[in-house]
Amino acid sequence: MTEAEFIDSVAETLGLLAAGQSLANEDAAVIRRRSAAVFARLAREELTSVADPDDVPAAEALALADIVAFACAVPFGLTGPKLQELAAGAGTARETLRLVRSERPYRDTLGLTRWWGSRRGTVRVA
Repeated sequence: MTEAEFIDSVAETLGLLAAGQSLANEDAAVIRRRSAAVFARLAREELTSVADPDDVPAAEALALADIVAFACAVPFGLTGPKLQELAAGAGTARETLRLVRSERPYRDTLGLTRWWGSRRGTVRVA
């Protein structure tokens, strides 16, 4: 996901964009600054790492947008139920990132060692 698409996703979550509207440059700058800080914090917490803000990993993009939206609630003056909704979304997004990061290749999780017989021997069934 490109940076512009990511910023639009955050703005949609915040309720700043309606269909067909474009985001003001000042609002985009606030979201860009906040997202850089959030990406640095998440990297320090080892939840995810976004090396290039113009290439946000697709598997993590929506979860990251929810976390950044919560971080942007104060500058955009969101309070009350909307703030609680953003906080809940950010919590769920953090859990999603933990799940995405904890996945392992199938051979680590599904590998079974052979526990019966020998390699060259035969198995007798009575």
